[in-house]
Amino acid sequence: YLDTSKKSVKYILKLIKKIKKSSPKKTADIISKKLGEIAKHMANNLKINRFILSGGATATGICSILGISFLFIKKKIFAGVPLAYSIDKRLYIVTKPGGFGKKDALFKIFNILKNV
Repeated sequence: YLDTSKKSVKYILKLIKKIKKSSPKKTADIISKKLGEIAKHMANNLKINRFILSGGATATGICSILGISFLFIKKKIFAGVPLAYSIDKRLYIVTKPGGFGKKDALFKIFNILKNV
């Protein structure tokens, strides 16, 4: 789904302008925050309860915005890629280090996660 309303396009253009003026660290923080807000909307309004998060800092930022402070590791999918569960938020989370794994890693993670 892509919202192309004037309001959304204006918002995206404003965000891009803000990012262009930011340091790489600030840019990463802005992107993590926005992804977290999207994930929070998906969890709260669309009742989606499974997420694949890639990149350590990004995953940490998204979990923070979701209000997750602790994840219970359910099982290891691959080395360094756990399937975790947030008991208080009732969300399944798979964290995958950025640039890690084989070409089909996300596909395999998705298939495992959809059957949880």
